[in-house]
Amino acid sequence: MTDSESDIEVSLEDSGETKNILYDIVTYKEWEQDPELQRNGGSDRSDPASAVSKLWRSSGQMTPAVPASVERLRQAGLAWQLAVSPDAGLMAVLGDTCLEVWSSKDNYTQLLGRRPVERDPAPQWRHVLWTRDCQLLALASSSGHVEVCDTVGGHVYHVISPRIAASQPGWVDSARSGPLRTSYAGVFFTEVRVRDVTRDTGWVSEMVVCEVSGAITSFLVSLSGYQELSRYDLGWSVTSAALCSTLGLLITSGSDSCPLTCHRSLVGKASHAGLVTLRLVSQEPHYVVLLDEFEQSLLTSSSWLRLPSLISSSPASDPILTMTVSDCGGKLAAVHVSGTLTVWRLPSLLLESSSRLEEQPQFDEVNPALLQHSSKRKAKAEFLANPLRYNPVGVAWWSKDNLVVARISGAVTVLQMTELDNLLGDNPEFLEGVPRISQCFQKGFFALECELVVRGRRVSAKESAGEDPDEDIEAETDEEEEDGWLGLGKRSAAALAYFITDSERFAPPKKKSKVVRRTYRLLALVSTSPEELYNRKILLEEYGEAIMLAQHYGLDTDNVYRRQWQQSNKSGAAIQ
Repeated sequence: MTDSESDIEVSLEDSGETKNILYDIVTYKEWEQDPELQRNGGSDRSDPASAVSKLWRSSGQMTPAVPASVERLRQAGLAWQLAVSPDAGLMAVLGDTCLEVWSSKDNYTQLLGRRPVERDPAPQWRHVLWTRDCQLLALASSSGHVEVCDTVGGHVYHVISPRIAASQPGWVDSARSGPLRTSYAGVFFTEVRVRDVTRDTGWVSEMVVCEVSGAITSFLVSLSGYQELSRYDLGWSVTSAALCSTLGLLITSGSDSCPLTCHRSLVGKASHAGLVTLRLVSQEPHYVVLLDEFEQSLLTSSSWLRLPSLISSSPASDPILTMTVSDCGGKLAAVHVSGTLTVWRLPSLLLESSSRLEEQPQFDEVNPALLQHSSKRKAKAEFLANPLRYNPVGVAWWSKDNLVVARISGAVTVLQMTELDNLLGDNPEFLEGVPRISQCFQKGFFALECELVVRGRRVSAKESAGEDPDEDIEAETDEEEEDGWLGLGKRSAAALAYFITDSERFAPPKKKSKVVRRTYRLLALVSTSPEELYNRKILLEEYGEAIMLAQHYGLDTDNVYRRQWQQSNKSGAAIQ
């Protein structure tokens, strides 16, 4: 996160002629993780199993559950998950191995519950969410396993169904680092069908789960149990899903396996981008696909089997990474893997706006902390070498026309989509790492950030005698290593030979290990008035910034000097 001076810069630009948001960054919680010892640059190439597995995956023998472009962006996201109740009264933070539930009392310092959870091989594909009345909290793992908890995060029951493979006896997860076809593109709570289907039966909500494979299942849930309500199969895999409870719509984004995606005859329609809407209805089959006659004919006929891309004139697909529906239910915002932001009207799914990555304001800004600190040379080099560094990975509705966008670079902006302006000012607000943002509330939104510090560790105790073994030094680069098939083949063969012969001839080269320290923070970006921000700066004893605010907005600076006097020793020197 940038220094607090950035708030002052934004506020000074705010005037009667601009539409910028005067905001403040509030830090609520901080979790400092135990140091982790990372060897060989984070991947153990001496393990023949991992090397051969990587060679097998790169040869295309393992079919990915989602497109590689989607998985790369997902993996770049934060591993921790955040769920804020609709009234912002409760907050669930799902860490690597722990679930915590916090109350909004005393600025989210009241812990209601904490318990351990199993480590997930693909934590970015987990889901955590509250029911509207906050009675239930759902946890969904990347394997498809679903657990229902109570208000304080305590276990209530596991959802067991033939439709959930991970809930079946004897199921064993595979060695993986990505999602399965049974992972969820979206998990939602809705009351659209509860009133009609289950009148006076005590059900709290309906939980809808949409698998990556395209299978959709819903369950009626309560504190005492659950019951399967509906099931539906799209027939193709999906990359993301969103629910509009206001209109009773489930919107899915299909991958290349969707017969409508990038079809030449559908250019200009939502289905060309893979978007397919289903209306939730109480009667069988519980889902009605909203497509016109021509789109339906493409699904029912065999003609949808498209020609190979070499002889097809249709443009390449641009899968959707994530989607979100506005509070009023009238718009859908989507983030594509290319970095494009699109806004669609609901329920018609007419395209309202589309902005490519390079058209978005301040998309290529870099965190000043990364540029200014000489000790972060390697981090800067790695960041600039990342082709996805400016891509958006999170989006939320600030208002009906403005979107909050979070990027891999850590930049957070509030975009006015009609004019493509950043309402936070001339610069984005930078958070540490790749931030995860919540839905927006009346005055702002919550976010999780992760500060990562990598330090080199000396190989032997003799070398580090009398010194700190965890030095803040630049880690060694791997530029001398060969990339591509040749380098991968050589490393895999050498690792396998070393595993079989145990000969030092084939031993992988030893490198300095690294100590990784992670610190997670729970923050909030809150819109504020000049008076509120002025008083907050005084309470934080940031008197210089408080005086700048007072001078700009015509506030009384006597409050600053009065506070300084009250905090001083009241001596003759203080008076002078």
